[in-house]
Amino acid sequence: MKKLFLLLILLSFLFTSCQNKSDEIIIGGAISLTGDNSMQGNRGLNGMLLAIDIANEQGGINGKTIRFVSEDTQTSAKGAITAYTKLAQIDKADAIITTGDVEFQAINDITNKSKKVTLATICSGMLEKDRSPYLFRYCFNEKIQDAILMNFVKNDMHKDEITLLYPNSLWGKEIEEYNVLGAKQSGVTIGHKETYDPNSLDQKAVALRVNESNPQIICARGFGSGFEAVLKYLSELGFKGVIVGDITISLPGTINNTKGMVEGAYYVSVDLKGDDEFTNEYKKKYKEKYKEEASVWDALGYDTCSYLIAALKYSEKNNVSLSEALHSVGDVKLLLGDNKFENSNDVLFNMSIFQNVNGLPKIIK
Repeated sequence: MKKLFLLLILLSFLFTSCQNKSDEIIIGGAISLTGDNSMQGNRGLNGMLLAIDIANEQGGINGKTIRFVSEDTQTSAKGAITAYTKLAQIDKADAIITTGDVEFQAINDITNKSKKVTLATICSGMLEKDRSPYLFRYCFNEKIQDAILMNFVKNDMHKDEITLLYPNSLWGKEIEEYNVLGAKQSGVTIGHKETYDPNSLDQKAVALRVNESNPQIICARGFGSGFEAVLKYLSELGFKGVIVGDITISLPGTINNTKGMVEGAYYVSVDLKGDDEFTNEYKKKYKEKYKEEASVWDALGYDTCSYLIAALKYSEKNNVSLSEALHSVGDVKLLLGDNKFENSNDVLFNMSIFQNVNGLPKIIK
């Protein structure tokens, strides 16, 4: 009798679990909550959670509640694979969002094996070769970004030569390729190239070699403590030229930890600048929920998650694969522009040139 009772409890639990699963959609998040990318990761997560709150208030996905399960990647390849595996195999996520450059590169093979549609955001590198067809990238297009930056150097700064600084990692190698291509197309010469170990704080020798190349302009790419250390030592060496790069130059850590090196720096980015009712309402809700001002980072998380939710709705309603739905989504309310997957698994953002002025972004062009 006791065994029968326990069996009935077990069957009841399994039935409830299956019933609950059918009444919800699970979105997994492999997010860099600790480590060098943690500021961007946590901000991005905030935006994702707000997108889910709003979607659930509006009926979820065709009446099903959205549940978000997040795992910390620790801004590492090993952490990314561990987090992704749990979300895909144990949590049975219907789709996954990842943040970070390291994570984007690390999960490519496992995404292909799991056949789990995944959106990567807040990440550099394009992975054009052998990328999994299930791995989509909702972030800035590196080729376009570097073409805009090098064109600005040539035609607006009226400079013909730069020094290129980038990490000695897989995604750093991709960044180098796009910088070289953008420079060549714009008629800019790369007078010196220098790599650095993003995991090391001892960057004096790197900074010295960069400084000895006598650059007027350094295209500095990367993020985190290793990147900041190079720039800090360059400041101590008395570098008086100009820094150019991407949005990571505007990170609070980069601004605060580099002894003024990125004040006046130019970079390519997008801006949460809309003054429409939708954007203002987002900013208001974000500040109420997180007690801080909204930014590009959380807006990227919000837009990525909102786009995925719209695709999940479309997929279920029209009985098509999620991959197909990502290319077929209609109108979606987004914060950073009408950025959609159209002819590839990469979104094309409209981007502008900004400058750090007193630690704040100022749009230049």
